[in-house]
Amino acid sequence: MNELFAPIGHKSYLAQFLHFIFIFGICFLFAQLLTTILLVATVGLETARQLNPVNLTGSQVSIYKFLQIVSSIFVFFIPALLFSYQKTGNRYRYFNLNANELTIRGIGLSIGIVLMSLPLIGFLLQLNQGLVLPSFLSGLEEWMRHTEEQLAELTAAFLKMDSPMDLLINLLMVAVLPAIGEELLFRGCLQKLLGEWWDNPHKAIWVTAIVFSFFHFQFFGFLPRMVLGLFLGYLFYWSGNLWYAIIGHFVNNGLQVILLYSGAMELDHSVENIPMLSVIVSTALLVYLGFHYYQTFNNNNRDKKFLS
Repeated sequence: MNELFAPIGHKSYLAQFLHFIFIFGICFLFAQLLTTILLVATVGLETARQLNPVNLTGSQVSIYKFLQIVSSIFVFFIPALLFSYQKTGNRYRYFNLNANELTIRGIGLSIGIVLMSLPLIGFLLQLNQGLVLPSFLSGLEEWMRHTEEQLAELTAAFLKMDSPMDLLINLLMVAVLPAIGEELLFRGCLQKLLGEWWDNPHKAIWVTAIVFSFFHFQFFGFLPRMVLGLFLGYLFYWSGNLWYAIIGHFVNNGLQVILLYSGAMELDHSVENIPMLSVIVSTALLVYLGFHYYQTFNNNNRDKKFLS
């Protein structure tokens, strides 16, 4: 047991990576066990077995939201903080959370990059949802679509908001906690560790983006989420400061919650056709903002910050 909490900074990168996977696995399994116990203790075993996302009551939705928040803490925050402590002797040092180095220009550009990426990501989602597997994989495709529909129904139940308090809770659950926790784990730990190990930050960014998307288990949204992961990865790498990726992630998730609450957007399982002109124009602006973001930070110190 002591080995689980022992320093690992002196070990090989392979050993560090395996340790990262191990502590994440332990925390993930504990989160599943804890949330299951809390659910059964709250609603009873028989009710827990029969719960269906389509007909959840208001109190049951509140319970699920609470369990989602608990799960986020144990799945993302705790393994990330534990890994940082074992790697550096400090719970936060490994993540490059340099709040005093944030600039208005950097924040504005990171927000602009995320906003300008939305039409492109929507277009990629539209393509991804049209995915059709070969006939011999029809059973797999049917299972994937059924799983996706169940998750979409649960998401719809979560994001139904009738009061400002519902909005605040959903912002916490959907925007604040994922933006911080997922960035600590995926970009702050996994991407940075792989970049150190391979001495190739670009390869680390791509692999992390793939893992980030796969972890959400939304097969027909895999491509757009991977691209979002790439953008967040480069926000971190080019600046050497994880806060920019956290801010970008928060804007992406929080904007959708606010638009749903205001009625400006409806939660639909499908994506309407996105005008190609808007995709082209926004992508051009995305490239423009990305270039200025790249130029904003000290290129000579980029790898040193990312790999240290």
